[in-house]
Amino acid sequence: VWYEQASGVASTNTAQNNRSDGFYIGGSAAPQLTGNTSKDNTGSGFVWSDQASGVASNNTAQNNLSGFLLYGGASPQLTGNTSNANTDFGFAWSDQTSGVGPTNTAQNNSAGDFYDGTSGN
Repeated sequence: VWYEQASGVASTNTAQNNRSDGFYIGGSAAPQLTGNTSKDNTGSGFVWSDQASGVASNNTAQNNLSGFLLYGGASPQLTGNTSNANTDFGFAWSDQTSGVGPTNTAQNNSAGDFYDGTSGN
């Protein structure tokens, strides 16, 4: 599922066995993602880049590269999401990103469950 400059709603979808990311949100996109599952992808489960924002709640990432990856100034609001058994981090954010809320859960991710690589943190 790919959002580059749009909004919209993606609900109860499954992205599985892709050779890239399951859900990619980039540019100035601001979708609402609810109840989606991303698993067994060679890329990350859910990715926000550039100036992307939006809301993601109650989504699940399992057995991807990273579960939820934010970089390049993205600022989605993430709440109630679950990230388990990914090769890299469960939730990782870097650059000038924000938006990972306290109600997200992660466990058994190989490189760690939460990684904050933002400037100054």
